[in-house]
Amino acid sequence: MAAKGVLKVLAVCGVGMGSSLMMKMTIESALKKLGVKAEVTHTDFASMRGMKADLIVGQPMHTEEVPKSAAKAIVSITNLVDVDAAVKRLTPALKKLGYIYDSSDKDYDLPYVVRVDGKPVEGMMELPSSAYALDDFPFYKFSM
Repeated sequence: MAAKGVLKVLAVCGVGMGSSLMMKMTIESALKKLGVKAEVTHTDFASMRGMKADLIVGQPMHTEEVPKSAAKAIVSITNLVDVDAAVKRLTPALKKLGYIYDSSDKDYDLPYVVRVDGKPVEGMMELPSSAYALDDFPFYKFSM
């Protein structure tokens, strides 16, 4: 994806128990789907102030209060368990953080511009890879 290192993400909620944990699991699934290696931590809003992160994710009522200097990108999500919605919300933030391509798609042969809600994300490409080209199974299956 072009950005270096492991992305540090904070899932923030009011108390730091239930909703931030659900959000953490959704964010991990969304980032895995996008092919991004990340360390996702969940916390309450008050504790977040002493923590460092590349990306802070939370519900709008919390992210509106996050100082802009707290992270390189801040993302609001409203549905804590919708992985596809999280992917759509995280993609523009990843672009802002220096992620310029994705290679998680396995079903298309040619590179193309990443789309979110049907609109192209300027400067972000999908570089599909063929899992079969990297796997020995097809060669052994059809050669015996």
